[in-house]
Amino acid sequence: MTVNILSDLSMPQMDGIELIERIRKSPQHRETPAIAISAFPESLRNAVPAGFNLFMRKPIDIDTLRGAIFDLLKKPDRA
Repeated sequence: MTVNILSDLSMPQMDGIELIERIRKSPQHRETPAIAISAFPESLRNAVPAGFNLFMRKPIDIDTLRGAIFDLLKKPDRA
């Protein structure tokens, strides 16, 4: 089963940074493709260092998102 993550950084119970840090602690999910989304550009400085592969700013263009997902999934280390 392939797992991919698309997460907002602003959530009510746990923010996206805490979520990805917890996920990355699991050996089987250290390389899981993960995209962070947020309406706040200042969130970028925390998203990638925390473990997201990519950051996208809202509003998201669906074709841009689709392309980003495709690019992440076709990386050689994901085969």
